[in-house]
Amino acid sequence: MIEEFAELIRSEFMGKSGAAFHSGRLAFSRSRDLYVLGLNPGGDPESHKHLTVEANKKKAFGSERSDWSAYLDESWEPGNRGKLPRGQAPFQLEMQRVMDCLGLELREVPASDVFFLRSRQAHMIDPEEKKRLREQCWPFHQEVIRRLDIRVILCLYREAAEFVRDKTGADRCVDRAFELSKSGKRKYWRECFEAPGGLKVVQITRPTGIPWVGNACELTKRALAGRTR
Repeated sequence: MIEEFAELIRSEFMGKSGAAFHSGRLAFSRSRDLYVLGLNPGGDPESHKHLTVEANKKKAFGSERSDWSAYLDESWEPGNRGKLPRGQAPFQLEMQRVMDCLGLELREVPASDVFFLRSRQAHMIDPEEKKRLREQCWPFHQEVIRRLDIRVILCLYREAAEFVRDKTGADRCVDRAFELSKSGKRKYWRECFEAPGGLKVVQITRPTGIPWVGNACELTKRALAGRTR
């Protein structure tokens, strides 16, 4: 099935720095309750020229491991600290903790990004260009959601969630919680929205200084269990 999803990636993306899959064949092989979506792959496109969308595609379903996971099996370079051991970058560890909290096997959870091209920061991409990229990548996600019968989409950034909510019609807030910043001076809302067909979109903040493990996990657990407050 993963090969069929890959056919929906536009050919002009293939030679560019980026990624469409953060999970491999096993995660995209059958019905799943949860789909994880970030905004776009991070890192410097110039220094990661070899990490193309095409290379990522081949790794996702050409790996010897059907249960390949970018969050467990890749060595990432956060900042200027050089490569860390596989699965030990802060973002990777955060994802591992979230899935442990949810009681899910990370290798079995389909994961991707709203759009596939890499950037140091999402705000470095022109807003109109970003809008175009989101629209061009949406058919891929739409088919994943449909074919895997996804019940809950966990969006890791507000911008990602707002786009997904617009596309799915998830405009009714059915659950919410908040997390305080480390200083205790700022409140970050985590919310769950429901689409008319029952699909839920969980919107949480980026991890910097605000752990995902905590009420964000509880919010997602309740969405997966079909319960709201």
